[in-house]
Amino acid sequence: MNQPERWISHGACDSVLLSAIVCAELAVYVPGLGFYSDDWPYLAAFSLSPDQTIPALFRAVYEPWVWMRPAQQLHFVVLYRLFGTDPVGYHVMNGLVLLGGVLLLHRVLLRVGLPRLPSVAVPLVFALLPHYSTDRFWMIASGIPLSLFLYLVSVYSDLRALRVAGTRYAAWRTLGLVSLLISALTYE
Repeated sequence: MNQPERWISHGACDSVLLSAIVCAELAVYVPGLGFYSDDWPYLAAFSLSPDQTIPALFRAVYEPWVWMRPAQQLHFVVLYRLFGTDPVGYHVMNGLVLLGGVLLLHRVLLRVGLPRLPSVAVPLVFALLPHYSTDRFWMIASGIPLSLFLYLVSVYSDLRALRVAGTRYAAWRTLGLVSLLISALTYE
């Protein structure tokens, strides 16, 4: 018996399901979040900087104890330029980065040959377990999901490069190397 032709793949269906669940979770808590603890010194440095350009804001927060994280500092600067002192924008962006990581983890697991059920279950558990909550609620920790997202971009790119040749191989490998480097410079 022939299977009916699918107009949407299982992977796409799974991505929609994962996206819906993560977005529903984000919709519950993001509107009530604010800034916390170590977020305030960053916001103070940004708002008190006489020069509001990206390079000047970067210099305002790039202190010796964060020299190993220049990409994270740049991430904060860009978020400040986009959202100022409105915490919702920061948390929405952090949620989108988390969602991107969940979707990339799903794709990586499929690409390495895991069956469909664990390829959906593992990212879903990762997305919903509360032990990861600090990185969702604390702006200063938003570099962690960003670093993970970039690392997963690197892994996915390297897996894609294994199956192509020529310029496509070079493009996937370059993306993998660049995202790995930025991931390492985001959070040690």
